[in-house]
Amino acid sequence: MDLSSIIGISILLLLWGAQLKKRSLLGIHARKIFVVAILAQYIGPFIQTQKYFTSLLLAPPPARYLIPPYQSLSYFLFTAQRKFWVPYFISLLVALLIIAALRALPQKTFNRIFEKEEPYIIALCVALCPNPLWIFYIGVTLALYLVASIVTTIFTKEKRSSLYQLWIPAGIITLLLIAQIKTIEPLGALLLFR
Repeated sequence: MDLSSIIGISILLLLWGAQLKKRSLLGIHARKIFVVAILAQYIGPFIQTQKYFTSLLLAPPPARYLIPPYQSLSYFLFTAQRKFWVPYFISLLVALLIIAALRALPQKTFNRIFEKEEPYIIALCVALCPNPLWIFYIGVTLALYLVASIVTTIFTKEKRSSLYQLWIPAGIITLLLIAQIKTIEPLGALLLFR
């Protein structure tokens, strides 16, 4: 498990605790939590880039030829950017699109379907999953919702259940399964930037 996944799981566990214990605090500071969590998430690719450079520097001669003085610094930076930064940047763009799309809903519809802080929770979970694993995250969320709906229908008199409590656990499950997803051939082929 890479450092970015560990940071992402830590952020989501803290957010889940806040969601369960101090929901009002989460509602008030949702935007700030989103920004701080995204900044904390980008510590992972930065440290991974440094470790990658160090590993190439200490590697035997064929690998050592991939860094300066044998290659230009731009070659190394392009490789590191493609390997560590681009998947999270694309996921961040998708997360920002999700926030914009949910905020574009009419206020009456938005209040009927979502809680005030829910777009930021969804977007944070998407941003913490590297591209294209946020697609898998949506699938895990829908599977959890199907199970929750069946349980709710069977054991209670309510007709529907809420997704509010499922966004963060689905993100945690997705980040925990990333290492296993990479070994599944069809899904591993989707990881274009890895």
